[in-house]
Amino acid sequence: MSALNILESLLNAGKSAMNQASTSAKSATSGDKPLLTDGDKTTLSAGVLGMLVGHKANSNLATYGGLAALGTVAYRAYQRWQANQSDRQPEMQASAAAPAATQTQAPTPINQLPADQAEVQSKAILTAMIAAAKADGHIEENEQTILDQYFSKMSTPEEQAWLRAELAKPVDPVAIASLATDPHLASQMYAISVSIIDTSNFMEKAYLDELAKQLDLTPELKAELETQVAKA
Repeated sequence: MSALNILESLLNAGKSAMNQASTSAKSATSGDKPLLTDGDKTTLSAGVLGMLVGHKANSNLATYGGLAALGTVAYRAYQRWQANQSDRQPEMQASAAAPAATQTQAPTPINQLPADQAEVQSKAILTAMIAAAKADGHIEENEQTILDQYFSKMSTPEEQAWLRAELAKPVDPVAIASLATDPHLASQMYAISVSIIDTSNFMEKAYLDELAKQLDLTPELKAELETQVAKA
């Protein structure tokens, strides 16, 4: 299976749905009043992406940005966090110089990595997306029906089986965090989760906090990622 293909298909579906909603909103008017409200636009973008990428919140990063934006947001947050750490603790600069140097250059976008690396990172982000979408404890029956219909069109039988297995798994932030192979990937996984989760929901907020803990994100980096996602 190709986790990268699934991930890109989901994100592209989100862009398409949101573009269609925007076009419909511009053309569907009654006098000066649009017939489609912002809530209607969100509903139009539901489908499968709504189940996995932001049906509980306005997920601009997930629906508009795609992989490139996700990587940029995570990298920018990491850089800002590093700079703040250096400013606050100058005495630690010497010991931190080596790991900091590895973050000077922006990481290669996932879809430009060698195939094996791209698969590992795509699967980690895709798994984080699925977990975040069901962080409130369940996926409704009607949501599952939409997912099944979409998966049958966009993926191979092997990919469909993998997706259904992931959807059926209990939400486990420890298992999700174990897929992060480096700090930048951990930052991307947290950023995509933030863009999906509704922090006004207690269960979802608790999941997000535990995920950050298991990803070993400092409170400062966690806050910086949340800030950058809000700006995306």
